Order: sequence, then structure tokens, then C-alpha cells
Amino acid sequence: MVYIALSIALLALFAAPLWYEWNHRIERARNEFLHDHADRLTEVFRREGVDGLARAIGRQVGDTPRAGDRILLLTDGSFSRLAGNLRGWPAGLPTSPGLHRLSSAIDGTPVHVSMIATSLPGGYHLLVGNDVTRFRVVEAFFWYGLLAMFGAILLLGMLSGWLVRRALFAELHTRSQTTSAIV
Repeated sequence: MVYIALSIALLALFAAPLWYEWNHRIERARNEFLHDHADRLTEVFRREGVDGLARAIGRQVGDTPRAGDRILLLTDGSFSRLAGNLRGWPAGLPTSPGLHRLSSAIDGTPVHVSMIATSLPGGYHLLVGNDVTRFRVVEAFFWYGLLAMFGAILLLGMLSGWLVRRALFAELHTRSQTTSAIV
């Protein structure tokens, strides 16, 4: 039991910092990318106006509304779509500027997205996002691997305990036979 407990503790000491760093670094990189992309598109808006931004968004994601890895949406003051690959402002997503996360279905496709909403001059709104579902697969592999290691430690610990117990009882049985023969 001590072997099993120590092995699990060591596994946790290995996995916890790894999990924290993975989440911390991925989240920070994702947020930096979204902020940079939103800043670039805001600069296009300042230089070329709403029509220039709509063209830039069209070049990046097309004009046909559909969900994808990259999400871009330009809306007017009433949140009606002007350009982008969404039909409209996603239900459940706050309209306030800032970083938002959403786990929902966008245009019928289940997604987990990180998005930056930006208010532009003139009452326009810009939404820049990325679907992070592909990272969920890596996270699931991490958890399944951790559970498999836990199972392996438990199985090996129980097997080792059983073998040691068997060897000790065999030795005890031999000594008992010897003692009986002497008596």
C-alpha cells in the first residue's frame, strides 16, 4: 500500500505542474494572438473605415457565414452582421468589450471558443475568436494517460504485494514444516 501511495504521489507531483504550465502557456499564447489580431483589424478600421475592414475580414474568412477555427464578425450598433463567418452575434456571448469564452453551438457546430469583443468608433463591434476544441483532444489524452498510469501503478502494486505475500507465506510454510519435523 505504501508503494502504491508513494507512486501515486510522485505521479501527481509530475502531472500537476505540467498541467498548470500547459494551461497557463496555451491560454496566454491564445490570448496574445487574439489581442494582436483584434489590434491589426482595428488598425485596418482606422485607416480604411468600415468598408475596408469588411473587405479585410472577407479576405481572411470569406463572406459565407459558417463556423470554423477562426471566427471573425463585424456588426453594426444593433449587432447585425456586416461581415464575417458567423450569421450574427453568438447567443450567450456578452456584448461588452473584452475576452470571453463560450462553449456552445455556433451555426449548429459544437465549439469551445475564446473571443475578444471590441467596440469600434461609430457604434461598430468586432469579434475575433478561435475555436479551442482541438486543444481539448490533447487535454483528453493527458487525462487518459494519467488515468492509465494510475491504473498501471495500482495493478503493479497489487501484483507486487501478492507476489511478496506469496513468497513470505511459502517461507513461513517451509519453516513451519521444519519445526514440525524437529518436534
